[in-house]
Formats: sequence, C-alpha cells, structure tokens
Amino acid sequence: MKLRPAELLTLMLLFLFSCNTSVIDANKVMNDFTTEGFIDEHHYQIIIKGVPNSKSAGLVERREDACNAAKSKINETVIQRISDYYIINEIQKNKLKDKKEILNLPEVETELREDICKLLKYGYKAFEYYNDDCSCVIVYRLYKNNLMDYIDSMHIKLILKKDKIAKEITKK
Repeated sequence: MKLRPAELLTLMLLFLFSCNTSVIDANKVMNDFTTEGFIDEHHYQIIIKGVPNSKSAGLVERREDACNAAKSKINETVIQRISDYYIINEIQKNKLKDKKEILNLPEVETELREDICKLLKYGYKAFEYYNDDCSCVIVYRLYKNNLMDYIDSMHIKLILKKDKIAKEITKK
C-alpha cells in the first residue's frame, strides 16, 4: 500500500504532536509561597497569619507573639481548609447548589475531621515571614505521595436533599 503525500504529511504531523510533552518546573512550584490549595498532586499549601497581642511591647516581643498566634492556628486551619476542599468537590460532583443540600453535614464534618487529623503528621512549615505590622505569616504544607487522590478517595456517606425528595416521591 502506497501513501499519498497528503496522508504521509498527516501521519508525520500526528507523530510529532504525539511526542509533545509539557514539563512543570518543580522549583517554581516549590518556591510559590502565595498559592493556597494544591500546588501539585502531592502538596497542599495553607497560608496562616498571626497578629501580635495589642499589649506586646517592642519589635521582638510583637513578632514572637504573632508567630505563636500563627502556630496555634495551624492544625485547625489545615483541618478546615482540607474539609472545605472535600465538601466543595462533593458539591460539584453531586451537582448541588450549596452545602445546605447535604442533610447530614455536621456528621460529615465530624468524620472528615477525624480522617484529616491523620494527615497532620505530614505537615511542615515551608516558609515564615513578618509583615511591616509585625504580623507573622506561616506558609504551611502537607506533603503525602498522591495526597490529592487520597483526599478525593475518602468516602463519607452523604445524605442529600435531592435523594430524600426522590425517595418521598417514589413512596407516593
């Protein structure tokens, strides 16, 4: 079988484009201290700000106070942000308007909290800096191989408003 020039050209172009790959610069991603959320499939980044107590006097004391305030918020902030990520994904996956359509939301949040607490051991402080107002900003990251898949695969039973309505209609 002999190929015509147009067919040969098409095959060559397909071959060239199939070899095209895109590369993500790992250093650029790992040096991004402004993005919140997933910076790649293994890293989730949270930015936490602590402000000094109004009674603190002097630069060093104000900065230490702000840093302690930020550190005290780390675990709770991580749990809340990952929980929000999971719930938003479930809302999109189930085509809901908002989280009010999840009838067992308090139970879901409790179960999420328990599951996410297991991830806290994978966290580390990636960067810390101070603003002019002596507030402290901690860039905190969770690192776990395939973290995004791990979170997305958590299965928590949701009782949805639309399912309850559908069951009631079926009963009638």
